[in-house]
Amino acid sequence: YYQDNCQLTDQIANAARVTKASKFINLSSCAVFGVHSSDKPISIESVCLPMDPYSQTKYVSEKLVENHFHESCVEYTSVRPPIVYGQNAPGITSTIIKLNKLPLPIKILDSNNRSAVHIETLLKNIIHLIYSGKPLEPLYVFCDDKAYSTLSLFQRVGEIHEQKLIYFGDVPSFRLRKMIRYLYSIINAKLTSSLVFERNNVC
Repeated sequence: YYQDNCQLTDQIANAARVTKASKFINLSSCAVFGVHSSDKPISIESVCLPMDPYSQTKYVSEKLVENHFHESCVEYTSVRPPIVYGQNAPGITSTIIKLNKLPLPIKILDSNNRSAVHIETLLKNIIHLIYSGKPLEPLYVFCDDKAYSTLSLFQRVGEIHEQKLIYFGDVPSFRLRKMIRYLYSIINAKLTSSLVFERNNVC
């Protein structure tokens, strides 16, 4: 993570400053806010509490970009997308596709709310930032109009990738215990916690 999120960002930002690029858009992550256990919406101004190497290096990348450009003529911003889904989406989507092949525990996965964004929506908004004549804000969050429980997000990804989901009630009992143990070893707080943005803080 350090090489990709910090060293590479630093190198590209330095090249952009030296060549006097007009804009620099850093792709960060809403993971910088940490893991939330409440359904209470957060804002883009909420305190950042990165808790793992991925989120910590993403947060460092934002500071690197700020240090490179805060006294230059280059406009800069960091975009903090939530979970990104859709065809060829990076990140956790590949994990969801794998999990969709296993029986899903409905009660556990249907008790939270998380903001998410379709990859096409994210790309359209980034392109708009590139070509818009408006000055860039320091930070942006782009997400869908509605929040998803983890189960509904799994179902959405399943629809896009034409997967037929399996639920615990459809599985023979002798296989259930082993599958539950395996599933719990994969699903972590990032998927089962809540993280919803206030609508007036979302572009």
